[in-house]
Amino acid sequence: MVPADPLRRWLDVALVKKLGVLKQPYLVWPADPKINPPAGVLLLAALLLDDADAVATVAGIAAAEAEERLKAKGGQPSAAEIAAATLAILQQALAEMLPDSGATPLQAKLRRRACRFGLIQD
Repeated sequence: MVPADPLRRWLDVALVKKLGVLKQPYLVWPADPKINPPAGVLLLAALLLDDADAVATVAGIAAAEAEERLKAKGGQPSAAEIAAATLAILQQALAEMLPDSGATPLQAKLRRRACRFGLIQD
């Protein structure tokens, strides 16, 4: 496992960066993950830290990101569209890092945490 203190510091900085990016218009969001960390990476860090508040913050970030992406496609998205897009972002991130079969012990542990936080069903 990654030592908690450096990971906590990294997550805190990454969340601040991501929230700063979200305040900008969608069309100028940088693609550089050092400036605009992907929601999936933030989610992984929150799960590694077993931090419910960070998981909730990342879910909120994913919702804001989904809403902005939908708005960029045109129109005002409904709450249901935003919820579906948010769920898709989180599930894609989880699917990439937590396979259903052949998981390592760490992946199995993270899958249990994701279940406990209500991100996936097992």
